[in-house]
Amino acid sequence: MNAATLTFHPEEGSRLLAFAANVRAETLDDIRHDAHATRAYVMGSLEGELAFAVAATPDSLLLTMQGCQRELLLRLGLVGDLSIEQERLRGWIIGLLGSLSASFDAEE
Repeated sequence: MNAATLTFHPEEGSRLLAFAANVRAETLDDIRHDAHATRAYVMGSLEGELAFAVAATPDSLLLTMQGCQRELLLRLGLVGDLSIEQERLRGWIIGLLGSLSASFDAEE
């Protein structure tokens, strides 16, 4: 394949392209020239919102909390064979979020 016959169709590469266009217009254009730390924070925040959207179960707070817990543990690399300190941190997160979800009124 040579460059003369190459056609670029980014919309076929990602289902998130339209979503990203909105995010760019609403958020990213404003911080384009900000410090790296600010841009990294905003990108991390957007990744967190995506993780929540993936984890959310519309009619169940409990299942949503469990999904968020799974996404957080995965993001932190707290899956698989872990060191003692990693196991403790994993347990801490599970205990914290489990207690939080148990403190809401039963919904199921």
